[in-house]
Amino acid sequence: MEMILDARATLGEGAIWDARAGYLYWVDVEPGRLHVFSPSDGSDRAFELGQTVGTVVPRARGGVMLALRDGFAAFDLETGRLSPWADPEKHRPRNRFNDGKCDPAGRFWAGTISLDREPGAASLYCLEPDGRVRTMLQGVTNSNGIAWSLAKDTMYYIDTPTRQVKAFD
Repeated sequence: MEMILDARATLGEGAIWDARAGYLYWVDVEPGRLHVFSPSDGSDRAFELGQTVGTVVPRARGGVMLALRDGFAAFDLETGRLSPWADPEKHRPRNRFNDGKCDPAGRFWAGTISLDREPGAASLYCLEPDGRVRTMLQGVTNSNGIAWSLAKDTMYYIDTPTRQVKAFD
């Protein structure tokens, strides 16, 4: 094994490979940093977002989408401009987004966590490509893991304290 980046992250998560761009995107949750790592030259650009960040996904139109403390936002990697889209938990100032991924249809699924670890205070959301946000699951404690089957017909989801992986059609 060989270390390729000594980022000294506080809580590095949400790594996702963008084959089109040739970058590995990842976030350092607590300090609110987005990282863009290029294995071709070993560079790592870090962007300060001004709030905690749970996860990142690449956008088909370029740039990335983020799930932040204050909701979903687009980020332009060239200009550094952060554009808020929706904050479904404005009414829950002690929650932040924690983890998420895009499904095979291009929808961004992301869930929240209570900063106080309050059981059942969080939810799982789906951000549609047109900007609508749907609440998909309530009563969550720690959204922390989401993936799809290779057949693209099953979503796997983890609410950490349950110690279970749930499968949804």
